[in-house]
Amino acid sequence: MTKQDNERLKQWLNEQAHFTHDTDYLEMKSYIQFRNWKIEPPSVGSLTQMIASAIDTYENNLYQITPQRLSPAICSRLDALLEASIHSEDDTNITEE
Repeated sequence: MTKQDNERLKQWLNEQAHFTHDTDYLEMKSYIQFRNWKIEPPSVGSLTQMIASAIDTYENNLYQITPQRLSPAICSRLDALLEASIHSEDDTNITEE
């Protein structure tokens, strides 16, 4: 694989990670892409790492972008919900002891 092919694959995998995190499915679809692009696939280990990296990149972007898109009111409600959940767990632990 050339450097250009490698970048093309990374971009394609990043797009695919939006739809699924099924690594087996992404691997299968990657091999189909290699045939369509008429390029030799990377080693299995390299492809596995590239798929994991694409999924990780998608998740990191999602976790960074989501709070920015929420209104302050929604963020406050989510914080309150999490606080209530933490206190509920603490109460459960106290009664179990």
